Amino acid sequence: LNIARGVVLKKRKKRKKFIDSAKNNLVIINAGMEALADVGMIDKEKIKPVEDSVTALFLQLKKE
Repeated sequence: LNIARGVVLKKRKKRKKFIDSAKNNLVIINAGMEALADVGMIDKEKIKPVEDSVTALFLQLKKE
């Protein structure tokens, strides 16, 4: 949602704020998934595709 909000902004500084927020949220999502796997609430193998997607998206946003 932060990406969608930031993309339409014309001022780079404001757009960057939303992109940075999106990157922070991706880190939180990744940490949450790892915590769930660590306590056995979800199988580590099942979160691998999500973690891969989160990493790929983070790297894309890092270019912005």
